[in-house]
Amino acid sequence: MRGDEHYVPWENYPEFLLFNEIRDPYRALRDAFWGEEPERNKRLLEQLKVFALSDTHYQGGKEGPAKMVQGVNEWVRMIEICYILWLDRKTPDDWDKAEIVEGSELRFARHTWKYFPDDLSFYEERNPYIVFRRIFGYIGLQDLRDYFDYWLYAALSNKALTIDEFEGNMPQLFDDLLKLHSAAYMVEQLAIGAVWETLTTNNGHHLSYTKDGRKVITIMEDTENYNLFDWKLPRALKRKNRLEREFKFKEMAKTLVTEFPFIKHVCHLGAIPYADRIYLLILVDDQVVITDDEISDKIQSDRLGKTFIVPLVYKVKDALKEIKTNPRFWEWVVYAGTVLYTDQDLVIPNPEYVTVEMHKAMLERCWKNAHKECRSLLKRVETHLKKEEYMSALSFMIKAIETVQRCAIELKLGYNRQDGKFAKLQQIISLFTNDYQYILYKDTDDDTEFVFYNLFDKGYPKAKTKNFKAEKSILETALKKIEEYLSRTEKLYTQQIAFLEYSLGKFS
Repeated sequence: MRGDEHYVPWENYPEFLLFNEIRDPYRALRDAFWGEEPERNKRLLEQLKVFALSDTHYQGGKEGPAKMVQGVNEWVRMIEICYILWLDRKTPDDWDKAEIVEGSELRFARHTWKYFPDDLSFYEERNPYIVFRRIFGYIGLQDLRDYFDYWLYAALSNKALTIDEFEGNMPQLFDDLLKLHSAAYMVEQLAIGAVWETLTTNNGHHLSYTKDGRKVITIMEDTENYNLFDWKLPRALKRKNRLEREFKFKEMAKTLVTEFPFIKHVCHLGAIPYADRIYLLILVDDQVVITDDEISDKIQSDRLGKTFIVPLVYKVKDALKEIKTNPRFWEWVVYAGTVLYTDQDLVIPNPEYVTVEMHKAMLERCWKNAHKECRSLLKRVETHLKKEEYMSALSFMIKAIETVQRCAIELKLGYNRQDGKFAKLQQIISLFTNDYQYILYKDTDDDTEFVFYNLFDKGYPKAKTKNFKAEKSILETALKKIEEYLSRTEKLYTQQIAFLEYSLGKFS
C-alpha cells in the first residue's frame, strides 16, 4: 500500500467511489453535499422506507423512479466515504470519547448554517465519529449495500415488506443511518481533519503516516505530533477530564479560598501530567491592594505535594471588562475550563460570540504588531552588540523574546495580557506546545543546558554552570534563538490563519 492512500479492507472495498475519491475522502464528502439541500437524501431514505412497506411502487413524479435509484446510489457513496474516514480513526486510543469540535464552532454553526442537524446527542455533536463507530462496529459495507438493494427493489415493486422483513435482524439500522447522514454533514461542514488534505502544504507543517497507515500532522520540525482530528486542542486539555476525576480539584480550590479569602472564582484550564503542572484562572476581589503578579507569586507554590500551580490572575472588575473587550480568550475559557469555585455574589456573563472574520482580524493584528515590534528590538540588539554594549543588548533581547512569547499565546489562546515575565510566559506556552522549550535547549551541552533560560529570565545571573561566561558569543547565540522563536510563531500564525480562511470559505 502506498503511503498516500487510505487503508480499506478488501472485503469492504468501496464500489461507488473513484480511485481519487478513496485517496481524498474529504473532497468526496464535500462533493456529496454540494449544491443540494442537506436534508434531501434524508427525505429520500424516509420515502424509500414508506414505499418498501407499501404495496404501491414509487413513481417519482416527472423524474420517474430514477430519482430514487440516484438517491440510493448517493446514500451508498456517502456511506463508503464515511467508512474510509472511520478507518482512518479506528485506533486503540480513546479518540471516540474526545470532544473534537469546539463549543465555539457549534455556536457559530447554529447561528449561521441554514441547516443544523437536530438528531445528534450532545456528545455526537462534539465528536460525529461516535456515530460512525456505532454503525460500522456492527455492519460492513457489503451488508449495507445488500440492505439498500433489498429496500430499493421493494420500493420499486408492488410487493410490500413487513417491518420485520425491512429491518432484518438490525432494527436500529434505519435510525442510525439518518444519524450517519447528520454526522457526515457535521464532518463536512466543520472540515474535521480535512484541513491538511485540502489546503496548501506550504504552511510549515508536514503530513506523514504511522506504520499502521494513520495520518499524523507534524508541527514544527517533528518536535510534536498531533492526530488530524484533534490538532486544534491545546495538548494540556487532552487529559483534563481524567485529571479532574483523579485529582481532588474542588478540595484544592477550597484550600486556596481558605488561605486567600480575596479569591472570588477558580477555574481549571488544563494540566500537564508529566510536569505536575496545573493551570488555573483565578479572579480576586477588586479591593486587594497587592498587584496581580504578587497574588500570582503567593499562589504559585507547592500546594499539592509535587504539583505546581500556574495561575492566571485577574481582578474581578478587570475580568468583567475584558469579557467584553477580548471575548476570544473568554470564549476559550468557557469551552476549556471547569469551574471549581465561584463566590455566591459573583455573576460572570457569557462572552460575545466571536465570528470567523473577527477571529481572523484579531490574529492578523496580533502578528503584525508583534512582528514589527520584535524586528525593531532586534535591530537595537544588533547595534548594541556591535558597540559591545552587552547589558543594553541583553535588555532589548529580553523585551524581544517576551514580545514573541505574548504573540504566540495570543495567537493560540487569545490571552493578551501584557504582564508576566519570560518564565511565566514560557509556562503558559507549555499549555499547547513544547517547541519553544526545545529551542532553548537544542544544540547545547549538559554544562550550558539552562544558560539561555536563566539569561532570558533573569538577565546576567550568577553563573550556574562552570562554562558560563558573559561574552559576545553567548549573546549572538541567544539572538539566533530569538529568531527561531519568531520563526516558530510565524508558523503558528500561518496555521491559525489557514484554518480560518478555509472556514470562511466553508461558512460563507
